[in-house]
Amino acid sequence: MSNDQVVELTSLVETAKILNSSLDYKFILNHIMLASMGKLVVSRSAAFVNLFPLASGKNILKLFKGITIESETIAELLSLDLDESVGIASSNDLGILNLVSAGVHRIFPIRSSHQLFGYLLIGKKLLGGEFTSAEVEFVSTLCNIATMAIDNARLFEESLAKQRLEEELNLAHSIQEKLLPKKMPDVPWCDVNTFHAPTKQVGGDYFDVIQLSSTSLCTAIADVSGKGFPAALLMANLQSAFRALIAARLPLHEIVRRMNKIVYENTDADKFITFFAAICDSAAKSLSYVNAGHNYPFLMKRSGEIYRLDKGGLMLGVMEDVEYQPGEEKIGTGDLLYLFTDGVSEALNSNDEEFTEERLEQVLRLNSALSTSEVLGNVRKEIASFVGDAPQSDDITQVCLRVI
Repeated sequence: MSNDQVVELTSLVETAKILNSSLDYKFILNHIMLASMGKLVVSRSAAFVNLFPLASGKNILKLFKGITIESETIAELLSLDLDESVGIASSNDLGILNLVSAGVHRIFPIRSSHQLFGYLLIGKKLLGGEFTSAEVEFVSTLCNIATMAIDNARLFEESLAKQRLEEELNLAHSIQEKLLPKKMPDVPWCDVNTFHAPTKQVGGDYFDVIQLSSTSLCTAIADVSGKGFPAALLMANLQSAFRALIAARLPLHEIVRRMNKIVYENTDADKFITFFAAICDSAAKSLSYVNAGHNYPFLMKRSGEIYRLDKGGLMLGVMEDVEYQPGEEKIGTGDLLYLFTDGVSEALNSNDEEFTEERLEQVLRLNSALSTSEVLGNVRKEIASFVGDAPQSDDITQVCLRVI
């Protein structure tokens, strides 16, 4: 190996160490530009890389040293997707005429085996003459080192973004868990329990149990379209609206009418909420409710009869002005009310078969005499047995209330 080759190899090794320790795209580009200019003895160069999607909307990072390239020319070069270095003759073999007028003499792709990041553009030698094959190979190697450095920087950014997202999700999960009731009202005439399992750290299912007086209890359940952050935010707004309206002691159908208007006016057309709310009054032995497009809850009578609570109207947010029909049933000692979201009935097994409401009803019939915690637990066991190893496909929420 000649002395020149040893020097070049040492230079490349040192460059690799420097670039791969940097997470600054601009520094990486600037370093290979200066190293190339020094090796080739040129005074003009330019470089650009496409940083999409990690550059906050600034997709192309550009550095110019005596060569200025317009955005249209950059787009043309990226569309060529060159695999190797190309010399730019006066005839301009690439067909991009303003490369020559800009002073570009040779271009080097900055790319991995499967992706083009950008290009390094080099002007003419100060001392004249063409670039030797050794010089072209040296700069091409520099570009390969830059590619690895850019990949490392992008992977680091992705890792940081993922970490930040995880932290935000954990915070959102903590906030959402605090919004949902943990402790059930302690009333002597009612046994009530709930179960909630989101598919992600934050979900779009909502449930609530609110004591209105010593003899009345309100329970509600909802399913916001979609999953993740948007659904969780809409769920939080729904909860605050419902709690404010129920505290005003308005009739239930009027509360749901107002909630529908709020959701319609403050969400996009593709967002909607299925919602059910009921007030159980032990003194009047009545259950008043409104169902806004939600899965029909089960009212299991001590006598063995089963009623599906379907009175109400459209789901929230579909139309601006909707009137909701109130429903009412008699309720007495031993009667059980079961609310659920479609994550229960539509739980999927590995064959994409649904658990179904028919299976759910069978489970409820077999367990209707048990405590509410046992009812919820046995439903979960049946779902788990049916689903097997298949991943949970939707948020699962259950609310169970029995008059005792």
